[in-house]
Amino acid sequence: MVGGWLVEKTLPHVVERECSEIRKAISARELITFETTLITGRPPARFEDAIKTATASTSEAKESAYHATIDINRADVANPPFGRQGNLAGHEIKKRSPISNLRQCSSRELVPRAS
Repeated sequence: MVGGWLVEKTLPHVVERECSEIRKAISARELITFETTLITGRPPARFEDAIKTATASTSEAKESAYHATIDINRADVANPPFGRQGNLAGHEIKKRSPISNLRQCSSRELVPRAS
């Protein structure tokens, strides 16, 4: 499964072993997760179904199967690739929103409504 922040935020740790942190972020509509194998299958599943599957996999009932979540953004901030400190190959790195490529739709459109 994969996820993306809908707000500018990170998890408390690079490797988050507490499933409750993921549930809190999903519940607060700060994080969206989806099951990638569903949307890449033939035929692909609906995105809403991939979201529901991922959300269910982080439920309290399935918490024993949860291993960890890696927050790539926090990892990059904590340990930039190649030891860079603000620039790469002399170019200025601009801070982007975590969902800058998804600005065309609102977070309400991405997160299914509770049944």
